[in-house]
Amino acid sequence: MLYHERSEDYRPLFWLGGHPVYVNTLIFSLHVLAFALVAVAVSFLNTGVLSLLALGNYEAVHGEVWRLLTYTIFPPQTAIQFIFAMGFLVYFGRSVEEHVGRKTYTKLFAALVFIPSILFCLLGFTGLWQENFMGGYGSVFGVFVAFATLYPGVEICIWFVNLTAKGWAYALLAVLSLVNLAFHQWLPVTA
Repeated sequence: MLYHERSEDYRPLFWLGGHPVYVNTLIFSLHVLAFALVAVAVSFLNTGVLSLLALGNYEAVHGEVWRLLTYTIFPPQTAIQFIFAMGFLVYFGRSVEEHVGRKTYTKLFAALVFIPSILFCLLGFTGLWQENFMGGYGSVFGVFVAFATLYPGVEICIWFVNLTAKGWAYALLAVLSLVNLAFHQWLPVTA
């Protein structure tokens, strides 16, 4: 086997204690840190902290631009969903980053965060969207869909059910859409 040098795009960002730190590792760490900080802030201050971080059209357009990013923080009441989402991000995100490289993966994740938030703010100008939104499920699900697109035939066992990555992507999309429709949560259906 011939040895060839991998491009810089496929190497870790840096090493920490002998372990490589990739973009996906950094995104995961920021999600965990943000979740912990918000949980502590909510416990000491109250749930008003969440309203300062949630994506709202009026607030984002009137100077509170941090909401375009902070809406991806998982609220503390979704701890089980947070654990599953982080598991998906660690496992599938690393595979996607490994396949496409760190620059493309960073652009993909940024697009999964900012494009929906900007579109929702534009939708707010029409008067069709009035509610605030919080949770990074769309960006993590987008990473899983990217994995399923790159590796559609990979068998994945979740809850003792073996399906291909493509099968799980379709199944999760259907189930999540039905749950959101049942509770009239229109924003996550479109995200």
